[in-house]
Formats: sequence, C-alpha cells, structure tokens
Amino acid sequence: MENPNNVILLAVISAIISALGAIATIGSNLYNLRANRKKLENEGDSAIGSAADSIAKGAKTSNDLLLARLDEMEAREQLRDMREEDMLRKIADLETNLADWQDWARRLVHQLKSHGMDPVPFKPLPKVEPKIGD
Repeated sequence: MENPNNVILLAVISAIISALGAIATIGSNLYNLRANRKKLENEGDSAIGSAADSIAKGAKTSNDLLLARLDEMEAREQLRDMREEDMLRKIADLETNLADWQDWARRLVHQLKSHGMDPVPFKPLPKVEPKIGD
C-alpha cells in the first residue's frame, strides 16, 4: 500500500501545479484582455476618426454647394440691379422727352392762338397694357 504521506504530497503537488496553471491562464487572459482593449480602443478611435472625416467631407461638399448657390444668387442680384438702373435711366429719359414735347406743344398752341387760329384738340389714345415677356 502506498504511504499516506506520499498521497498527500502528490495531492499537494498536483494542487500546486493546477494552481500554477490557473494562475498562468489568468495571467495570459489578463495580458490578452489588455492587448484586446488597446486594439478595441484603437479601432474605436479609428472609427471615430473615419466618421469625423466622413462628416467633414460631407460638410465641405455642402458648404461648396451653398457657396456656389450664393455666388449664383449674387450674380442674379447684380444683373437685376443693372437692369433696374437701366430701366430707371430710360424712365428718366422718357420723362425728360415728354416734358420737352409738352413744352413744345404749349408753345405751338400759344403761337397758333396768337395768330388767331384754333389748334386741333388733344385726344389721347386709349391705354394699352404692356405685354410682359415679349
């Protein structure tokens, strides 16, 4: 029969070996967890960076489109302002021309009346609405 001390010794040695194996496994798992955690953090940072880059590119594209639209609108506004100034100049010229014609007509009526003649009465033409877009 075996010596009970040997059995106990073998059990203790076996328990120590099992404990050392468990400690080694735990240590290995902890090391791997740290490495995996760093890897996950780096991947997360990379994903966040990638998302930020994507958002920045989208914002730049949107900004470029808005700036192009703004430039287009400013060009239209300048064209409209130039047309408005041109129309105001034409109206001023027409008003001046009308005043000249009215003054000439008054003088002509006065001249005719001073020579004993009656001028033909002024009859305005019916008003015609302007056609827009022609």
